[in-house]
Amino acid sequence: LGVSLGLRVNAGHGINYDNVEGAKQLQKVYEFNIGHSIVSRSITHGFKEAVATMRHRLNH
Repeated sequence: LGVSLGLRVNAGHGINYDNVEGAKQLQKVYEFNIGHSIVSRSITHGFKEAVATMRHRLNH
């Protein structure tokens, strides 16, 4: 609906490593806000690994 009204559609606030597979199936989403999940995971796994893991889950 948003895209048909000329809006950019963003999604986030709750997307994490466990549910990103389902979220990436959403059509016409311009941007996913996933920073909180990455920063939270980086506390125990390091920022580089946290970003790499999320990128892998988004791209595969």
